[in-house]
Amino acid sequence: MLNESVLMTDTVTQKGKWDTKLKVDRDSKKIGFNAEKPNQTQSIRDEWLKRGGKVSYISVMLNGVFLSMDMGKLGKLNGYGGGYSFYVNNINLKIPEYKAGQSSWNSLNWGYGFDFVGNGLSNSLPLAGVGTMEMKTTIINMMFTGNVGWTWALGKFIDEGNWKGIALTLKYRPSINLTMTGTSTSMKPANSMIPDGTSSDVSGKLNAGGFGFDIDFTSLSATMNQLAPKPKSKISFFMLPPVGSNPLYISISYGLVFYPRAYTYKRIRL
Repeated sequence: MLNESVLMTDTVTQKGKWDTKLKVDRDSKKIGFNAEKPNQTQSIRDEWLKRGGKVSYISVMLNGVFLSMDMGKLGKLNGYGGGYSFYVNNINLKIPEYKAGQSSWNSLNWGYGFDFVGNGLSNSLPLAGVGTMEMKTTIINMMFTGNVGWTWALGKFIDEGNWKGIALTLKYRPSINLTMTGTSTSMKPANSMIPDGTSSDVSGKLNAGGFGFDIDFTSLSATMNQLAPKPKSKISFFMLPPVGSNPLYISISYGLVFYPRAYTYKRIRL
């Protein structure tokens, strides 16, 4: 029998049900699990795919991690952390009316986002004849992001429901990144020769660049599906057991994409 990864999938096609996937690696014993489920705001997206106009969606992600490793003479290392992200995007897509010959369409999307990640490390370092030094480090990162994109496309209808052509997309994504780091050390038992200590640092960075552009030979339906992701909930779990030199590593996350409101749809003639 080959010692290779085994992928067991249970796919549920009924509307509103979970689509689950389980992956197990026989060698490292690592386990991965994913589950996705569409949500009821799909009807808002479906209507927008037919008519165009304005639509807005929100994406949220929560995650947490934990690791533990015995490093022998260097002591035991534990790590932990978690994060949160929140993004809002608005789309205004002007769909052309069906006609013979060349036609064009354009799309404007804009939004903003926030990411927060916090991580901690603790290490117990034995010192011969002295005791144990406890070291703790905390790192917090926050990023604020803006997003503006504009697409202009030129092509023609192959038939009434199929438009194909070339699309030019311009993108601008500025961001502000803040990082805070704190470290503390202490001896157990207390030792006057090695006093406790703390340190901290705060840094920030502005990225005002973030420009980009794409040129694609595409269809209108493909572009619309790319601009507006499917609304869904997603749960992911990953575990790597402490087999051999592997650390114990556990990760779990939850993501959600939904359309909070439907605009008044209006087909726009170009």
